[in-house]
Amino acid sequence: MASRLDALYEESSDAPESFPAERMHDLRVLHKDFHLSIASGANCPYLYRQIEKTLNLVFMSFYDHLFGARRLPFQWHGLLANAICDGNVDAADQASRRHVQHHLEEIMYRLEDYFTLDQERLTMATRTVAKARKIS
Repeated sequence: MASRLDALYEESSDAPESFPAERMHDLRVLHKDFHLSIASGANCPYLYRQIEKTLNLVFMSFYDHLFGARRLPFQWHGLLANAICDGNVDAADQASRRHVQHHLEEIMYRLEDYFTLDQERLTMATRTVAKARKIS
């Protein structure tokens, strides 16, 4: 699963303009399933629920909109899967933390504008989206 996921990320980064929306949806579903399988295997319902909340397709679509095509490190999910499956708790912990914190500073910087939304900016953004829908 990790290898398939990493391959899809590579494909989407290599040619984002020719990566159709259906394939992006497939990538997002596989990404969510990958992380949920880790939580399921760990028999940790809390982690499972948090991953479900965080990796829902709406969030991932928003994330794609903010960052566009973003190349992940080589075999990013494969390295995580191997660290977890190797049985070394400390290595699994380090790999999991590294995975979750990847690009965290950049994400927080790009989300800063959204943390300061006021009623006027929210209304303007809503109107812009509504106009765009009428045009398309």
